[in-house]
Amino acid sequence: MERFERIKGSLRGIGYGIFRFPLSMAFLLIFAVTNALAIEDSSMEAFSLRMACIIGILTAYVAEMLQERFVKAKAGRYLYMAGAFLVTFLYYLLLEFSKDSDMVMILRTCVISFALFITAIWVPSIRRTVSFYESFLSAFKAFFLTALFASVLFGGVSLILAAIDALLVSIRETAFIHTANIAYIVFGITLFLSMVPDFQSVEETMTYRRVRSSDKLEEAEYVKRSITCPKFLERLISYIIVPLTAVFTVILLLYIILNIKNGFWKDDLLEPMLVAYSITVIVVCVLTGTLHNKFVLIFRKIFPKVLILLVALQMTASIMKIQDTGISHGRYYVLIYGLFAILTGVIFSFFNEKKHGSIAAVLIVLSCLSVIPPIDAFTVARVSQTAVLKNTLSKNQMLENDAVTPKASISDEDKDKIVTSFEYLQSMEYTDRIVWLKDIGDTKSFEDVFGFAQYDYYSDKFSNDYYSAFLDPAVDTSITGYDVFASIYISYSLPEGSKETLATFLYQGKNYSVELLADETKSAVNLLDETGFVVSTFDLSEIKQRLMSNEITTENPEPEQMTFVNDTGMRFLFTNLSVNTYDDTEYMNFSGMWFYDFD
Repeated sequence: MERFERIKGSLRGIGYGIFRFPLSMAFLLIFAVTNALAIEDSSMEAFSLRMACIIGILTAYVAEMLQERFVKAKAGRYLYMAGAFLVTFLYYLLLEFSKDSDMVMILRTCVISFALFITAIWVPSIRRTVSFYESFLSAFKAFFLTALFASVLFGGVSLILAAIDALLVSIRETAFIHTANIAYIVFGITLFLSMVPDFQSVEETMTYRRVRSSDKLEEAEYVKRSITCPKFLERLISYIIVPLTAVFTVILLLYIILNIKNGFWKDDLLEPMLVAYSITVIVVCVLTGTLHNKFVLIFRKIFPKVLILLVALQMTASIMKIQDTGISHGRYYVLIYGLFAILTGVIFSFFNEKKHGSIAAVLIVLSCLSVIPPIDAFTVARVSQTAVLKNTLSKNQMLENDAVTPKASISDEDKDKIVTSFEYLQSMEYTDRIVWLKDIGDTKSFEDVFGFAQYDYYSDKFSNDYYSAFLDPAVDTSITGYDVFASIYISYSLPEGSKETLATFLYQGKNYSVELLADETKSAVNLLDETGFVVSTFDLSEIKQRLMSNEITTENPEPEQMTFVNDTGMRFLFTNLSVNTYDDTEYMNFSGMWFYDFD
């Protein structure tokens, strides 16, 4: 009976969510239907409508949260809903008549959606008893519970469909995509909205004052549970995530101290590593906002200050890269995020907890600025990359009166800049807007315009040679005259090198091992006894040289060509030989049989 009541309560909660967010549900229904139609017909053109529906779902969600926070009258609710519908319609028109590529519109929609989601979390905490930390925790729990339930639903239905397909009748592959559409979009979003607490009477729900009806009491208890950190999550954050973050911070600081130098700032690993670290610290700081144990208090006191230092290093690395390559939309968002992370560190470090909700306002403002022309990410990136390309061409006397003069005799560094900037502009579909680039791909090739090949240029810079030979594994192998044999596989690279045991065996009461030893100077297979003494050795460079000098036939080689013997009784019969040289590094793969004669 109790279980039935729980199920009944859950269903009632989903129904309440549907009626509480009617406009979001309407946009959700349109989005799901257009998705289903697009799954069946890939040529269906409903891109703008689907992107607008995503914005509509979140705009209506924000409108409902604003209405519940600031307006009590029902007429106000309809006004907010009308505003949300108007915003969605205007965004649809913007997409429909935009000249931007689909990629730009998708990225812009993602940024706006993120800003709207953060707004919906922040609104209930504006001058209310509920803090931003509590509102964020409530959304965090709802999001992961929704992801779990939707994944279980998708997995279960997929298994049923797979069983029907395997045992009963054939099922179209699109059935699984339709299942994902229903599980993650229709069910998932509906469930999430049903889990959003109603903070309208927050004083009542938090203090239980003036709560008289059972419905109000139930609602109050639900709100209190939703903004309270469960014991499991509290222990996970306090005693696992916080210490791990602290250890990683120490490692990161040691890495920076030991390696800081001129080239360090252009290390491709530095920027993404620091961005990932700062995101982790900010999320952990927000999640621990409702906790007050010793570990958490120390973390919140020290790590926001460390965050400021490390993000400043990340911003420095990003700016130094921009000087060489210009700004792309990705690096623009890295800089915007870096600014947000520094401001967040300052707010966490020097303002009291009542002001910490302002980090949401900072994030929303920066997100909005990044999509408003002419300072948006895409306009800035287009102008920057065009400038890099134009300046490089002008520097080499290749651009005059909006016409490019082909020239192959320029430095590799300038070729890099030309290729990189052009490929970015081409990928974002900006070349049609530039007079001296728009003919590339239509009437002229890249090489016709610039004087050197776009892709062959890279292969000239990095040698990439491959040699291989394969022997039929079914070839007759004679072991006459040999005391031991073993199947071996040798794989290594130079100059990285390798050391590993290829085989072990027992002969006349003694243990032996066959080992690969490769370093920057040589590569060899050694036979060692149980004391470590080298009984016999074979230099593998002989195999490489014979393969690369074409002494071994690459197609259908004779067994004799794939056989190698030294004068100390060691023999190889390989069925597969391959050597790949790339950028001064050699990659070797040999497999076959190893033999040895102790006499």
